[in-house]
Amino acid sequence: MITNINKEIEAGIIFKNGTPTPAWIKFNNDKIKFKKVVYRWKEKKGDENIIKFTAMDNEKLYEISFNTKSLKCYLVAVDE
Repeated sequence: MITNINKEIEAGIIFKNGTPTPAWIKFNNDKIKFKKVVYRWKEKKGDENIIKFTAMDNEKLYEISFNTKSLKCYLVAVDE
């Protein structure tokens, strides 16, 4: 079941060769560490570039967005 969240979160983003990859996020006082990034895509919102990811921990799939202009991360949704 997919739950829409759409909240700003604290995140650890690793940049390798200029490519951002989420390593962990903090949500509801829990630190969630990702085992793998399943999919990555880019979207444009006006003059802002948004990089979106689906990433997995041991149990759930998370959709995360990273705004390259504001440098803010959002938890978009969780698939439980």
